[in-house]
Amino acid sequence: MGYEPQIVDGILTVPEYPGEWYQFFVMDGLSTVPGRTYKVTAKVKGSKAGSMNVQLGNWGATLEKQMEFSDDWAECSVTIDGVTTESSFVVFQPGTYDGKLEIEWVKLSHHESPAVEVESEITFKTYTDGPFPFFAMGCEPPVINGCIHFVPTGDWSQFFILPGGENPLTEGDYVLYLDITASKNAEGVELTMQNGWGDDAQKLSVPVPISAGDNVVRLKFSGVTGGNYDVILKPQTTDATLDVRSVKVCKVEKLNKIPVTPEEKAEILTAEMERWIKGMMEATAGQVKAWDVVNEAISGGPRGQRYDLQHAATGSGDQSNKFYWQDYLGDNFVRIPVKFARKYFAENGGNPEELKLFINDYNLESDWDDNQKLKSLIQWIEKWESDGETKIDGIGSQMHIKCYMNPETQASNEQHVVKMLELMAATGKLVRITELDMGLCDENGNTVKTEDVTFEQHQAMAKFYKFVIDKYFEIVPLSQQYGICQWAQTDSPEGSGWRPGEPIGLWDLNYSRKPAYGGFADGLAGKSQD
Repeated sequence: MGYEPQIVDGILTVPEYPGEWYQFFVMDGLSTVPGRTYKVTAKVKGSKAGSMNVQLGNWGATLEKQMEFSDDWAECSVTIDGVTTESSFVVFQPGTYDGKLEIEWVKLSHHESPAVEVESEITFKTYTDGPFPFFAMGCEPPVINGCIHFVPTGDWSQFFILPGGENPLTEGDYVLYLDITASKNAEGVELTMQNGWGDDAQKLSVPVPISAGDNVVRLKFSGVTGGNYDVILKPQTTDATLDVRSVKVCKVEKLNKIPVTPEEKAEILTAEMERWIKGMMEATAGQVKAWDVVNEAISGGPRGQRYDLQHAATGSGDQSNKFYWQDYLGDNFVRIPVKFARKYFAENGGNPEELKLFINDYNLESDWDDNQKLKSLIQWIEKWESDGETKIDGIGSQMHIKCYMNPETQASNEQHVVKMLELMAATGKLVRITELDMGLCDENGNTVKTEDVTFEQHQAMAKFYKFVIDKYFEIVPLSQQYGICQWAQTDSPEGSGWRPGEPIGLWDLNYSRKPAYGGFADGLAGKSQD
């Protein structure tokens, strides 16, 4: 721009006035949003106080403000409204400032309007005359004239005003409105919301300011993690008579959010999936040739029907921290990672003919649904491959199984292992057992811990391991065999996150071989059953 400042020890420096009006770029190629307000901040020092013009925008569409500075280092800012360009630069124009100028750094930030908060009612509770309507915690004030009527006794007191079963909350911020009348100013009153009674429950307590007469008290609860929240009023030792007329819980939402459409979510997530798969294929450079391209996509469902894919809306238990690609990319989402895996495997030195992509899942050997989960998975694979481009090379069965000491149960168990292998082999796809381990149940179906396993039970487990491996080699054609992976080397320690204290290993915790090791080895060796 006609003048180039110097860089001296990391400081952008104009050592002296160049003798004529001057300007220079300090930032370029900035992504900006039309209509947004931006702030340009710089750490500046002059040899004397002065000012310079700051321009933000692009050629033919710049906005400008004057930035004042002094002869001491200081952070100086200007705010520029209504940017109209999507790609912008920042230009400093000292103009005819006739002193030395030093700039340590420059920063561009955007300014958002203060958030407007909107409250959405979640729960509203009133009361019907009669005895105390909830579980008693040593205090049972009756409901009189539509109010829970608390009369102090001098003892420490607390009582429910809203049970958790009527107050399910999702993660977020909330306010609670308590409509309460007091005979006098009430000191020391608290209100608690909690989503359980164990050590890991969230308990949020706030003081309740109550004056004599009628009150509608607004109480804020930030950082609610989610669950069914009991609401407990704690008069403690207050000497005021209290009448609770109602309680209302509202979720607080900020309106300065930019909503993302389903199409935008799908675009963002597809790009992230591509970035991740591309990175993995670059890192492995064609040397890793078999992948679980999708894991645990299938849900449960009615026997005899094709199971749906897993979805947060239909999942059991707490789904607040669950993420399912299919919720955003649709039920044919599997086609996307398959496409990216094949593309970037080839681009990073892999031989496309050697790449094997598996769908992996659990409970494919289950007898309680007659292998319906596996049958469903096979149907889904047929659907995914119906586009003529997607190809799934193999199916992985986790096989976290149990050996049952009840002969009838164990016979059914073994029968459905056979059915699983037959169904998998009939697809013509590669067959892999991916996470084999084995627990133990007694004659009544109770889990047996490692310390209680008898020699007879050890032998039964060894026999079942051999059965599984024998049937794999017997049923699955050699061309479709893609291996067996043992999940656990040793038994599981107490306190483990996986089958704690169970005899799932081929070695014990001291790394001594168990009978299960022998059964597994005999199966691999093809030895006949003794």
